[in-house]
Amino acid sequence: MTCFRKVVSILFLAALLCPISPARAADSNNATTQVQSEAQAQAQAYQRTIAEYRRQINGWQTSANIQVALVIIAGVCGVFVSSLHRVDKPWAKNIVLALGIATSVATFLSGSNAVFSADYRSLREAVSQADRLIARMDGIAPTIAFLSQPSDLATAKGQMGDLFNEYDAIADKVGSSSSTSTSAAQNELHWPFQIPVVHAQSTSSAAPAWIHSLPSDGRNLYFVGIGSDASLAKAKDNSLTDAKAQLDQACEFGPPYVSTDARRTLIGNSATVQDTYFTSSGNSQFTFYTLLRISRDIQRMLPAPAEYDQNGWHPLDLAFDPSAGLFVLDRDGKILKITQDQSGIHLQQLFQLPGALRPDAIAASQDSVYVSSNGPTGCNIFQYSFANRRPSQRNVSGGTQGCYGIATYGAGLFVAFPSNQEVRYWPAWSSQTTRSFTLPEAVPNCVLHYDVYGQRLLYAGPTGNAFAMSLDTGRWSKITSNLGYVNSIAVTPASLLFASGGKVLFVARANNSGLNPPPGMASLGAGMVSGIAVDSTNAAWITDYDKSSIRGPFALN
Repeated sequence: MTCFRKVVSILFLAALLCPISPARAADSNNATTQVQSEAQAQAQAYQRTIAEYRRQINGWQTSANIQVALVIIAGVCGVFVSSLHRVDKPWAKNIVLALGIATSVATFLSGSNAVFSADYRSLREAVSQADRLIARMDGIAPTIAFLSQPSDLATAKGQMGDLFNEYDAIADKVGSSSSTSTSAAQNELHWPFQIPVVHAQSTSSAAPAWIHSLPSDGRNLYFVGIGSDASLAKAKDNSLTDAKAQLDQACEFGPPYVSTDARRTLIGNSATVQDTYFTSSGNSQFTFYTLLRISRDIQRMLPAPAEYDQNGWHPLDLAFDPSAGLFVLDRDGKILKITQDQSGIHLQQLFQLPGALRPDAIAASQDSVYVSSNGPTGCNIFQYSFANRRPSQRNVSGGTQGCYGIATYGAGLFVAFPSNQEVRYWPAWSSQTTRSFTLPEAVPNCVLHYDVYGQRLLYAGPTGNAFAMSLDTGRWSKITSNLGYVNSIAVTPASLLFASGGKVLFVARANNSGLNPPPGMASLGAGMVSGIAVDSTNAAWITDYDKSSIRGPFALN
């Protein structure tokens, strides 16, 4: 009896469900058929409008050709008039009169706004621009006939409508409005105009140049996003997402800056879709391209200068590497990494020197941070490796005065030994062999910095002199003097920066002359600038020993 009830229940449910499923399937098929019918009607309407545009473009070309012919006629007549003026014959005077009249008429007609809507140069330019638009329209119209999804049809309609708007703008420039044909098409088809200018592939035209080569100008940055999908609407969305991801990556600053929601929002709101384009392989797959534009000023917009201070804390030196970041060495021998986010400047301790050692200077490379220090056993150099997050130590004999300035060049390391009037160079931390260069001065408390732009080693110190040395020659040349007591050096593509007393002095790279500091650094109000570094955005950071602080970024552009 139980089995019988189950069978009856199943049959009853099947009887209920069977009439519903075919109905739903029929509704779905009817909706798809309706969209396809609408798409075919749209494609035909578009092609009629395109044909009208072609006739108008042919009219522009004809007008331009007639104007050129009239200009040529006027010129030729003028030449004959000049030649016949010397002939003192009655027939010549009659010809001159006739040619003069012809010249005047041709000149009047070629420049008449009543006869021609624009001059031939404007008309030819309009023809060139409109031909490119027509080629895009020719690519879209056949594609639309195969669309079966409402979202895809709406996307294609919007793009075609924007192309018509752009065509109208071209026609308006030459005083030949196409509003009649376009308005009629719009009234018939009710297109939404919400998507920027689009170029669609056509067998008669190559893809837009920006597909293969990004536009270039001094004001903007451009990014091309690519998306593919069986749905045109989804391909468009994927393309825009890809372009925005590239934009975010390019406009986010590297170390020491930490990405913030406020900056991401600013970048997103400042970007503009400049152009779009799509191709299709039959009706099975669409590839959509989006050209995104953003002002270079937005990309370069730095966070406002911030300050970190701590009572009783005394920073000694700064170092920066584009990959590793920004680092500070303090009087207690702490090595700390500096970051900045929307809440301010933050310090993270990496390691600390043994208490018996007196820290001197810091340098950074892609893989490590290096510190020079002195103590009872003489010069001690430390490396902190980012790979294993551990410091290693090297005790080096360097005379009674110990070691001072330190600089990096790739994996190599420079350290100054004033007692020996020597700069020692290790090709790598693990290297047991060194190369030696003579110091330009034998004084302690000197500083070193490797100039990556000039490919040379820089030296300065308490005497106020600054020198540069090419590694190829090993010879020093004086850059400038009267700098005061130099505590730190940094470089930019255009200048050299020297931290001296409460100021940062700027020296032109081109001719070693003094420069005025940028507005943000003209009056620092510092006690003693103990460290200076320039990050990848060409912004400066300083440490103030007396005021126990770090400040930055200061834009140098």
